[in-house]
Amino acid sequence: MKRAGRPILFCLTVSLLLIAAGCVTNSATKFAYISGGPVSGVAAETSLPLRVAVRPFQDLRGTNKVDHKLLALVPLVPYGTITYDRPEHTGTRPSFTFYPAEDFPRAVVDELRLNGFFREVIYDAGADERDVDLIVSGSVTTTRYVHKDLSYGLSLLTMLPEMRGLVSSAGLPTEIYEYAISFTVEARRASDDIVVWSHVVEGSQWKFVGAYYGGGQYEDFAILLRQGLRSAMESLANEIRTRELSYWKGGL
Repeated sequence: MKRAGRPILFCLTVSLLLIAAGCVTNSATKFAYISGGPVSGVAAETSLPLRVAVRPFQDLRGTNKVDHKLLALVPLVPYGTITYDRPEHTGTRPSFTFYPAEDFPRAVVDELRLNGFFREVIYDAGADERDVDLIVSGSVTTTRYVHKDLSYGLSLLTMLPEMRGLVSSAGLPTEIYEYAISFTVEARRASDDIVVWSHVVEGSQWKFVGAYYGGGQYEDFAILLRQGLRSAMESLANEIRTRELSYWKGGL
């Protein structure tokens, strides 16, 4: 009886090692934001003669990690998942250098400068508010990352190299990555602390991973941020078109 159980134990051990090894490389990934370009509808002559300070955002994300990856080893269960509230804390390789409380507002600075809405835009973690006309701040509530390991219900068989090779050669994905972000950005007048503009950004998407499916593991966070900030800039552009300077500056 003991000998009969050894092959099963061996397969289980090998499968677990393969699952772990599938996430291990020596590289690291750093969050990088690339703008999608300026929005239309605000001419250069309509730029407001204001100095704007963008502050670091509040980080209100959860800290949960929910690990159900080993469910992929259960017969007839199609996949196992790990869900992270903070993808920079996965503890796997490649590691992910990601600071949304700083990365997101720096992206806002890039977009505001690119669109030329204001005379000057700075990123400042502690400037005297008397030196600026508008203060832009925000709060990050979600940067969820879900990693699904696909087993197609074949349990241990899917984890063997031969079977994974067969799945890949058939053009089937071996993993699915899911992403979601949510944050709020707002601008308030420095003169009286009144909020003059705000916008909520929410987005999610997923992608297949496998021999015939390209793309990095974490790059979709930058894509979602770019899409969300474009809608935010369009919202701000509309406000600039319809509001007088006194609305933004205050104290007039």
